[in-house]
Amino acid sequence: MAYVARPDVVGRPYPGCVRSSVRVPESEVERFVGSAALARSRPYVNADAIGDVGYNPGSRTLSALVAGSGGRRYRTEVALGKPDQDGWSRPKLSTCTCPVAMRCKHAAALMLFVGAGGGDHGARDGGVAGVSDPVPEWRQRVEEMMHEMVVQSPPRESEVYGLQLSVVADETVDDGWTGGLRPGLGNRLRARIVVPGRGGRWKSAGVEWDRLRYGWTADMSAAQTSWFRAVDALARSRRQARVWLDLCDAEVPALWPLIATAAEAEVEIVPGDGLHDVRPGPRRRVGLTAWSPDGREVVVTAAAEIRPADDDPMMTDDDPVTADGDRTTPDGEAIDRPLPGALVGDRGDLVAVVRDRVLELCPVGRLDHGVARDLRRWRELAIPDQSVAEFCGDFLPGLADAFPVVDRAGRLELPELDRVEFDFVIRRYTGPGSADGPDLLAEWSRLEVLRMSDGTETTRRRPLTPVDLGDAGPALADRESLDLAGRAEDAGWGWVVAPGRLRIAGHDAAVLLADGVVALRALDGVRVTVREGVPEIRRAAEGPRIRVAAEDDRSGIDWLGLSVGVTVEGRPVPFATVFRAVVSGQPEFVTDDGVLVPVDLERFGELRTLLDEALAASSARAGGADGAGDIRIGLGQAGLWSDLAELADDLAPPTGRAQALLELASDSPQPVPVPAALKAELRPYQQQGLDWLAMLWRHRIGGILADDMGLGKTVQALALIAHAHEGHKDRPATGAGTVAETVAGSPGPFLVVAPSSVVPNWEAEARRFVPSLRVARRSATENKSPTTVAEDAAAHEIVVTSATVLRLDAEAYAGIEWAGVILDEAQQAKNPSSKLFAALAGLRADFLLAVTGTPMENNLTELWAIAALSCRGVLPDAAEFRALYRTPIEKDGDAEALRRLRRRLRPFLLRRRKELVAGELPPRTDAVLEVELTAAHRRVYERELARQRASLLALLDDFDSNRISILAGLTVLRRLCLDPSLVDPEHSSIPSAKTDELVASLREIVAEGHRALVFSQFTSYLDTVVDRLQAEGITVAHLDGSTTDRAGAVGEFTEGGAQVFCLSLKAGGVGLNLVGADYVFLLDPWWNPATEAQAVDRAHRIGQTRPVLVYRMVARDTIEERVVELQRRKAELFASVLDSGEHFSAALTAEDLRGLIE
Repeated sequence: MAYVARPDVVGRPYPGCVRSSVRVPESEVERFVGSAALARSRPYVNADAIGDVGYNPGSRTLSALVAGSGGRRYRTEVALGKPDQDGWSRPKLSTCTCPVAMRCKHAAALMLFVGAGGGDHGARDGGVAGVSDPVPEWRQRVEEMMHEMVVQSPPRESEVYGLQLSVVADETVDDGWTGGLRPGLGNRLRARIVVPGRGGRWKSAGVEWDRLRYGWTADMSAAQTSWFRAVDALARSRRQARVWLDLCDAEVPALWPLIATAAEAEVEIVPGDGLHDVRPGPRRRVGLTAWSPDGREVVVTAAAEIRPADDDPMMTDDDPVTADGDRTTPDGEAIDRPLPGALVGDRGDLVAVVRDRVLELCPVGRLDHGVARDLRRWRELAIPDQSVAEFCGDFLPGLADAFPVVDRAGRLELPELDRVEFDFVIRRYTGPGSADGPDLLAEWSRLEVLRMSDGTETTRRRPLTPVDLGDAGPALADRESLDLAGRAEDAGWGWVVAPGRLRIAGHDAAVLLADGVVALRALDGVRVTVREGVPEIRRAAEGPRIRVAAEDDRSGIDWLGLSVGVTVEGRPVPFATVFRAVVSGQPEFVTDDGVLVPVDLERFGELRTLLDEALAASSARAGGADGAGDIRIGLGQAGLWSDLAELADDLAPPTGRAQALLELASDSPQPVPVPAALKAELRPYQQQGLDWLAMLWRHRIGGILADDMGLGKTVQALALIAHAHEGHKDRPATGAGTVAETVAGSPGPFLVVAPSSVVPNWEAEARRFVPSLRVARRSATENKSPTTVAEDAAAHEIVVTSATVLRLDAEAYAGIEWAGVILDEAQQAKNPSSKLFAALAGLRADFLLAVTGTPMENNLTELWAIAALSCRGVLPDAAEFRALYRTPIEKDGDAEALRRLRRRLRPFLLRRRKELVAGELPPRTDAVLEVELTAAHRRVYERELARQRASLLALLDDFDSNRISILAGLTVLRRLCLDPSLVDPEHSSIPSAKTDELVASLREIVAEGHRALVFSQFTSYLDTVVDRLQAEGITVAHLDGSTTDRAGAVGEFTEGGAQVFCLSLKAGGVGLNLVGADYVFLLDPWWNPATEAQAVDRAHRIGQTRPVLVYRMVARDTIEERVVELQRRKAELFASVLDSGEHFSAALTAEDLRGLIE
């Protein structure tokens, strides 16, 4: 008996056998596989490509797993002949599970690998097991004994085996067929292993395919075993695989040459029962054949027919329906039906046909995989006589497009194409991810109108034919479809003409239903079919209308009800529907009842922004189901209401208290008379200011009076206080005990909060302009004052205090119900995190007027802080303000956000510039006086600049963390520009060029009878200047933060004989009226232009009768020149928000400071 290794044996080496006896000359390998396969095998001759190497000495068979392309591995076996006297063996047969199957590159690689000593390679991490791997002793003994059994086995009586091929009806089809072989291809090709029997017949060899797979055979030679295994390996389906092997799914490209080598492997190809022979047949055409068993009924089945001898197997016949076919047997007997057969291979490369008891194996031009599959599924179709015409009209054209059709019955007639029409079917999409609005599936069909010979018409529906353009996607292929696409494009609907199904949703779907259906139906030869469930969409008769109304809110007198809605044709539309189009940029939206409405994206985008702002700036609630937005707002949203009113198509006049919105939003407040208590003549612009202040007071909402310095903001504020008291002069005291009720005819006391240096001036101005109103000045806290805050408030109409005292006595001031608060120089409360801001926010007052010429110096948060105190509710909270305004404006330069901010503030912020309203003011001349440093001064400055530059540039990388250190370094440079001794006393011998220039200028000015103000931020330098001026014999007044008698210092200049007033910017830059001076010197520029402007306006203001000259002294080629340039840029910050500028420059940044020193 012979032995073939089982799977658990194959791959284990036979010790000493391979290296000693397995040697194959390379010339024999080349003769066996051919030079081409030998060349392709060489890259695989290594231990990484060949693994599980084994050798069966009994059958002299090499086996291994050999790597193939694509990462696959193939089982390869080579049967060798007996070695010659020199020990060389020749290959007899090889099998492989690769597509080539026999004599392949994998077999060559295995023989070369063993012959080259590859067997000496050890196993590598589960890779190759070399043929010299150590084997356990027990295994060696078993294998040696079995080898001896093979060697000592007696010769077999018969070595003849055959492969019997048979065609049988497909038993998997349950259609009651009982007639043996089916006409056509409804059969299977099967094979079994047979041996000769008695009487020349063949019988089963008793070898089951599944046992053969696992290595057990009977008396089969190695060549036979390998050959049958190769057949088995090619049969993919393994149907009925015990005795009969189904070959219909076999790999035909390998099966065909394998059968051709059967004789070499000592295997005969044997016909099955009822067959005389198996032989190659002519090339056949596979398709559909129609035949008639009774002359009336037509049967259509899949079949194989003879192709014309000169027909190219890869080409299609011009006539899709032919009468070709096998008509007679070789003996001339007529054949009335298709020959029975079986289609072999997944692409139908081979067909087995039974003709006159001969099994013909015929080649077939390779079919598309899908066509082969469809032909296998095709079963006999019996068509009654009366339905043949219907079949020909409705189905034959389509079948003829897919398959060759042979008409044995002579009954088939292919209708002629009369014309092509198109049907555009639109249905509702209901699959995953379907949208709430119109969501459609649309598909074009090509309607081919076919005409039969009798004149009847039938229509064949086909999809549009696409052609694949690669990355460009599918395109239309036929002439009629291209013509349709062109006509649709001309009508504006070319985008819907495409092969396959189209998913169309949202706005596109709505436009298609509203306009496209009608437009496409107007095209010749086009039908549009709209399925049930698709919504009806029509265009609106008019655009959407915005409705705005304001009225008293029933929830309380502090709120107004703002109602905003959108209607279409009189019906309300939810905001979500409109704003969804705005956000997506769609120019139209669809209402819930199917109306397609055009929308002005810019206009409704503005509406959306306004509503978002209203919700953010107030205690608001969303609108109801009718689509209206009902929002609770305060009078602070007058600017917002004004913007909404401008957008509105339908504006309902405000009712009740909401009428105040009209006045607040207007540019013409109701005029009021000058109060009798005011002892001053108001200029026209001051009268307008009073009218505006009276309007705010009437509606109990504060504001910001932001006139330029010197335009009389103080007298306007005092006029308002007088107006407030005059309006209550007829109201008697109630005696209820509150401060507001203790003074007959009084609305209550007004609190004035001002810088410490200005408090005396406020007291003096109040006594001068409203002498009938009692004024109390509180310059100290309660524990240092003879009276309490409450006592002064009860006995006076006006209480004046400083910001410092208010902060320290915050609780006492918060306990009073004030009629109103006047916050002078309101920029002192610009920090919302400060204790002063908290003290002001805690005051009990319905009205707060912020008075400042500079409501913003560095950034928008400062403006927000002042607005939050004065006109509460105008702007949203800090976080929303940052998101809506500060970030877009400061970082992104958003001009639209800047415009909105100005419009929100406009009703509550009044600003007039001197050049526009005060024509009687004398002219003002500004000049830069450049100062050249001395050589010694320059050397000191340049040395310090180099030292500071290196450290400051490094610190600027983390500006926020190093801000204090950076500003300290810059301050050193600024002080050096003034006087080197300010930085280091050792430099006291170096004269200050700026001081020398100043003294020279003042000496000349004073000699001509002029008087001057001299400002500096550095008090130590002012001390030096004062000493120098006094040494020159010039009389000097001096005011800085350390001055205790501020009024005395001011009076020394205004009423005494001081020719020069030296002031620090912080102490003397605000609240003082110093019109006695007509020259102003600014000794050290700084990047906040508002600070310098305040200082200059001490002299250039109402009451000045002489021209004013302003000199900015700047040291040439120093940091001061760059500060002046930075000043210019920062001035745009103020102008852009409070005036009408469109550009906004943010507050001081790291880049600004970097520019000062680089």
